[in-house]
Amino acid sequence: MEREELLALRRQAREQKRQIDERRLEVHRQILDLLFRGDEGSEQIRAEALSQIELWEQNNLCIPRYSQTWREWLGLPEKFARQAILRVDDLGISMRQNSPFSHAMARINSIAPVPDEENEQRDPYRDRG
Repeated sequence: MEREELLALRRQAREQKRQIDERRLEVHRQILDLLFRGDEGSEQIRAEALSQIELWEQNNLCIPRYSQTWREWLGLPEKFARQAILRVDDLGISMRQNSPFSHAMARINSIAPVPDEENEQRDPYRDRG
């Protein structure tokens, strides 16, 4: 493979990673909006995230740094939690790759926007049975 082809493939791979990282950032922004809404769904998101962290710890599924950091971040007041979770440096990117919000992410990714009078997205945590 020629040098130009390799460089093009590297650029393409970096762009794909950038797009994935941007999507993760946006999904976490949506999760934080739900998490700090202050209703029953908020508590469910927090409980599911803490349960996921416990699973990681019990089964040694990630390095302790991730579980400890996520526990700290989930215990922060809203303003500081948003700053921590949405940071755009290497730590923020790697933490969002290893997120305890997999349950919430799956719901957000599976729900298409449903237009209503206020043009808001459907809430995956409201009207759950």
